[in-house]
Amino acid sequence: MRSRFISFKATGLRPNTQYFPFFDAVNVSEWVNTTTGVGGFVQYGSLARDSVYLDASNIYSSATTYPAALGGKTTKILTDANGSVSGYFLLPRTSAISFKSGKKKFTLMDVSVHNKSNATSIASFIFESAGILQEVENTVLETENISVGSSSNVTTTEKTINNTNTGSVVQEGEPPDVDNNGTPDHQDPVGSAGNPGSGYGKSPGHPSNNPGGGGGSEPSCVIATHGIGTGGFSLLDKAKAEIWCEKTYHGKWYGEAFRRGYRHLGNRAIEQGNAHKHYSEFKEFVSYGRGIKKGFMLGLNYYFRTIQFFTVGLFVREK
Repeated sequence: MRSRFISFKATGLRPNTQYFPFFDAVNVSEWVNTTTGVGGFVQYGSLARDSVYLDASNIYSSATTYPAALGGKTTKILTDANGSVSGYFLLPRTSAISFKSGKKKFTLMDVSVHNKSNATSIASFIFESAGILQEVENTVLETENISVGSSSNVTTTEKTINNTNTGSVVQEGEPPDVDNNGTPDHQDPVGSAGNPGSGYGKSPGHPSNNPGGGGGSEPSCVIATHGIGTGGFSLLDKAKAEIWCEKTYHGKWYGEAFRRGYRHLGNRAIEQGNAHKHYSEFKEFVSYGRGIKKGFMLGLNYYFRTIQFFTVGLFVREK
């Protein structure tokens, strides 16, 4: 996602209480400027066309915290006597912190660690950044469609929230959180293993995690399958990868070794919570293999990964 300012307000929270901001379950306290009450909320249509709040990707693309020129980060985010707070969140895009496009949740909690079970008051909304990628020979054309969700979801209780038996429903676009610990399953080292109601919770060998993969009980495209759930991949991305893989590797002795090695390393990246770091590399790997993209570094990485997957696949055995 590109850097941009997101204006927000939350009402009905605990009065005179400190809150902590999270975006996609990541603490973003360094990137938020707030005021007590609802006065800090601004409709984008009311801003002047030359407002800096409309041009963050150009003016503040290299910022490492909320700009001091605009008031700096709020050290202690507090609600007013009515339980209201508002302000701006500068969506960061640095080498240290950035987010993939898709639907992400912005959340305010009265605890400093993103854990719903420990929070007594929560407000959240969905922000969406969607892109359209069209591939043609040797050319990549990219456009971006942006929409901002204005609805909110506020929960306040007199005791610690316990969602174990509430039968709560995951909102559309919200990363699954089957164990209700406040951390999306793709970022949770514990995950939701064994829960048959979620693709994240199925073990790697679960039959429904292997759509047309063949050749074993492991999913045929573990990184792309993981990316579907997190919003890092579209169904089209996954389909392209699977069709190319089937034509190139399925049914061949070296191809099956390649696939075993890829699944082994891919599952390890998922278990370590690093799968999202390989999304871009995976897409470039497939594009190079399909002949869509070219380049020395892409080719070097393509053949390195091919040899790595093949070699690992020779020595690992799948259950």
